[in-house]
Amino acid sequence: RILSANKEPLWINIILYLQDNIDTVNIILDGSEYANDINEIQKPVDTENFTNIVCINKETTCSLFEDKVNICFRDRNYRNCSYLFRYLHEDQWVIKQGVVDVVYWNIGIGDCTYLFGEDEPHTPIEIYKYYIERCCLRFKKFYPHAKIIFATSTSVCPELVPSECKCENKDIEEYNAAAVEIVKKHGFEVHDLYLVTKQLPKEAYSDFMHFDTKLGREAVVNAVVSALSQALEIDETPKYQE
Repeated sequence: RILSANKEPLWINIILYLQDNIDTVNIILDGSEYANDINEIQKPVDTENFTNIVCINKETTCSLFEDKVNICFRDRNYRNCSYLFRYLHEDQWVIKQGVVDVVYWNIGIGDCTYLFGEDEPHTPIEIYKYYIERCCLRFKKFYPHAKIIFATSTSVCPELVPSECKCENKDIEEYNAAAVEIVKKHGFEVHDLYLVTKQLPKEAYSDFMHFDTKLGREAVVNAVVSALSQALEIDETPKYQE
């Protein structure tokens, strides 16, 4: 049972891998823009014996998983740390307390981005640290038995950043470092997705911050699948390839 608060639009590939390698899997999608009815909530059939996967901040089509998994979705993009904190207590209905084995989450790139020509980021770093601390406490309260993994925010491609905003890797590194210090204090694990993506060429990016290309998908999906496989104690992790 995995709760994911990861922002990357690559979860479909990660899910398909897990679906092929675990006999009983529930996929719970949170944030689908293409769900037929965003107000309809489909609860998992068996939260005790199934692996339940909750995907937050992703885009996919629920029809891809028809007759294969139990899907629970909500039209939600968590955007930044204060928004995530605001809705954690409302959205923990997705799977009842106590049955989540792994929480995999990230927040940060929307916080350290400068918008509309302003001279400070959307969320100043001290406020970011404040909300990361509170999110940690809330995750521990809602999912006391889960292994909690914080994924660092991924890198951006400077050449592709649009003129209407400013998003720089030096700022992402600063925010990542601040978050890592806090989550480690709470005993959470850290998955360094920033390091994975910083090594990728421009061709791996589909825009300045997403990796919806063959090269990007393979790199990020393999990294996340590897981290989740370790958390699920899967001995062998096949490489994802398109």
